[in-house]
Amino acid sequence: RLLELENEYMMRGEMYRFYAFYRDNPSTILGTVSIRNISRGPYQKCEIGYKVDNRFRRRGIGYEMVNKACDLSLNDLDLHRIEATCLPWNTPSFTLLEKIGFQREGLMRKACEINGQYEDLSDSYESCGSESSAGRIRRL
Repeated sequence: RLLELENEYMMRGEMYRFYAFYRDNPSTILGTVSIRNISRGPYQKCEIGYKVDNRFRRRGIGYEMVNKACDLSLNDLDLHRIEATCLPWNTPSFTLLEKIGFQREGLMRKACEINGQYEDLSDSYESCGSESSAGRIRRL
């Protein structure tokens, strides 16, 4: 049912999910990236979410997935701003976002329920459409 629901969102242009895998082994999913919470009108923004299977971390897969999703968001979906959130202690995730060109903007206190408790989320944002920031996203 989840795939059906995601397909409905894709057909309406509200969300897109992509899976990473090796060409010679497509049955093993390395990770996933989503473009979600797409806002049109005056905002023209989205949120990027991603995860990489523990067995495949630190191999550049997250970098490639997020970079491609940013490129798609800017060039194909014609969005202006991409947002990503992380738990404050998730240094590998911040490192990945900053390597791509995201800039950290703040902390959202008690913003997300995880395992029955509300946790803070740190925000990294990239205002992709402006001339001053568009060049920060690194292209593969």
